[in-house]
Amino acid sequence: MTHASEKRKIVAYCRVSTLEQKKKGYGIYIQIRDATLCAEYHGLLVEEFYKDEGEGGVKKIERT
Repeated sequence: MTHASEKRKIVAYCRVSTLEQKKKGYGIYIQIRDATLCAEYHGLLVEEFYKDEGEGGVKKIERT
């Protein structure tokens, strides 16, 4: 396993386009969690997230 300082940095784009997706548990924060887990599995580090909640634009959020 690589150390955080050695991991390749990436960005993730998360999008929820319908209220139905939110109701079924596919909201933005679930996608952020899943993107983080997927990146970690592949030895990557998500440095920034871009989210689109169907509001017609993209908003950048910082990793917490």
